[in-house]
Order: sequence, then C-alpha cells, then structure tokens
Amino acid sequence: MDASVGRVQIFDYWNVEDELIAEGVLLSTEPNQLVNDIPLGPNAAVVKVERVVKSDAFIWRPTTEMTKMGDAVHGTISWPIDKLQLPD
Repeated sequence: MDASVGRVQIFDYWNVEDELIAEGVLLSTEPNQLVNDIPLGPNAAVVKVERVVKSDAFIWRPTTEMTKMGDAVHGTISWPIDKLQLPD
C-alpha cells in the first residue's frame, strides 16, 4: 500500500484508550518505508498529520523536532495501525 489511501483518525497510543488526538492521511503501510530515517516495520503506518485535536499528546516514535502531536501538524509520522481508524 504505497499510494495515499485516504483520511484516518489517529488515536492516543500512550494514555487514554480510544481518545482521538489527530486526523490525517494514510500514506503507506510498507514495512521498509523510512520515516525520519527509521524503517516503519510491521503493524505500523506512515501518516501525514493534517489536523491536531490534542496538541500535548505524545508521538509514538518521537524525534528531536517532534515529541508531541502539536509538533507534527503538516508533518509525516509513523503510527501503530491498531490506533488508526477510517472516519465514519
């Protein structure tokens, strides 16, 4: 799945179950895809963050430039597939 496949909702990985923290576009689930120079790996996705709901939520794989979701707006992050959902 290399092409952009559509909008997704991003749910908090660290704290609260089923808490919506952002929305974005799913770009890839290819395990060899590099995100911030790190291979994506299994059961993860590359997501472009377009709208942040909870800016102080921590990112799953932080970088020196991005540690919280507010830092990731309009950026590309990796996120666990089981914490992504297609909007209703």
